[in-house]
Amino acid sequence: EKARLKYIADEIKASKGKKFVIAGYADAATGSASANQKISDARAKAVYDILVNEFQVSPDQLSYVGKGGVADLFDKNPLNRVATLSAE
Repeated sequence: EKARLKYIADEIKASKGKKFVIAGYADAATGSASANQKISDARAKAVYDILVNEFQVSPDQLSYVGKGGVADLFDKNPLNRVATLSAE
């Protein structure tokens, strides 16, 4: 949701000098490994693009990576279709 992303963007911008990684995931129960990798890459990039282009977060503070399909990030598979943010 955009409201949550705005909050995240504000927190990142307030953290001068810190860098963050956006990790995209897909669930392993659906799709092939290569399809899930593409989905997870696109999911992470979509969050990156919104933070940079809509909320003016500096690209120098962000990077993104797709982690492919995972089965154990969360207990319920649909919840594995996420992007996470962590400090480097």
